[in-house]
Amino acid sequence: MDAKTATRRRRLAHLAAVIIGLSAGIPLFLVGLKGVLVIGGNDTWFTVITGISGSLMLLPLTVIGLSQPRIAGWGVVICLAVFLIGLSVYSISRPESVEFSAGGMTRLLLFFIVPFGSVARLFLYASDRSG
Repeated sequence: MDAKTATRRRRLAHLAAVIIGLSAGIPLFLVGLKGVLVIGGNDTWFTVITGISGSLMLLPLTVIGLSQPRIAGWGVVICLAVFLIGLSVYSISRPESVEFSAGGMTRLLLFFIVPFGSVARLFLYASDRSG
């Protein structure tokens, strides 16, 4: 693959990351903002951080990714890791609060893991300078 084709692919990956990040980030941001505004007395700092990393961070990192795709890509990876670790700890500490159904796992996959993972991978691919 020549340099021109590689540059074109990276630009398309960058554009795809921004489109996916905005289309998934805006609804997640609105839901997360509502969740932050109605934080209850039962919420701990751990559940708040998990919620923020899972809902409020994709949109700002996508905006950062417009000019700094490598930083945004690693930021999305870190947010996804924090969200999954927090969800795991929460489901272990409060198993009665977490529903492990096929629908719940599908929503987790479609609304969180797929958008975060694809945006992170596309930003990191777009920022690759190895040729």
